[in-house]
Amino acid sequence: MDVKIYIETSLQGPAVKDGKYAVLLEYMTGKGPVTLLLTGKEKETTFHRSTLQAAVHALRRLKYACKVDIYSYCSFVNNMITAGNPWKWKENGWKKSDGEPVQNKDLWKSFTELANQHDITMHFSKHHDYRDKLKRAMEEK
Repeated sequence: MDVKIYIETSLQGPAVKDGKYAVLLEYMTGKGPVTLLLTGKEKETTFHRSTLQAAVHALRRLKYACKVDIYSYCSFVNNMITAGNPWKWKENGWKKSDGEPVQNKDLWKSFTELANQHDITMHFSKHHDYRDKLKRAMEEK
């Protein structure tokens, strides 16, 4: 099954503050297209952490191995996943190449466990079609 995951967060940049995220999952079933909206929030979080939470939340909803396209405007998370860094960190005891511990280890660990079940492609998407819809969903929650 092909799944598209669109991520939006209320945070941008290097700030630590209360944050929300919204995720839109799209996939096709035998009965037709399905669109599922997921939301979450956390106090004193960051843009990277919020993006990772959204991705993990979405991947937890998938019951079968899927081809997954994740659309996010968080270039750090996109680049780390595309480069395979989370799997390298796992092999290195959750330490970066400089020996420092990985930030957000709990979420990276969850992400790698879930991602191993799927074929995931990351996409940088600053202006995808669902951004306004996701922002409204976050404002309503």
